[in-house]
Amino acid sequence: MIQPTSENLRDVTLTFAADPGSQIHVVGSFNEWDATSTPMEEHEPGEFRVVLKLPPGEYEYKIVYNGRWQADPNAKAWAPNPFGSLNSRVVVA
Repeated sequence: MIQPTSENLRDVTLTFAADPGSQIHVVGSFNEWDATSTPMEEHEPGEFRVVLKLPPGEYEYKIVYNGRWQADPNAKAWAPNPFGSLNSRVVVA
């Protein structure tokens, strides 16, 4: 396994459109699916963003929008999960 160092981390920007003032988090294989550890910040009214620093690899994730878990509609790829829904996928080169 590659240990993350500042030299091999890549910036991954995720954006999400939601009602202004919403509580948005990103959860996934990069943060042990912790629904509170990675909040998205509102940069413009209704535009939420987070920059993840990740080592190269493939990651699955979901967006938690006001407490509801959902796939990211902006994702370029998805993967089925054991709960009968889809996880979003991102590949970091």
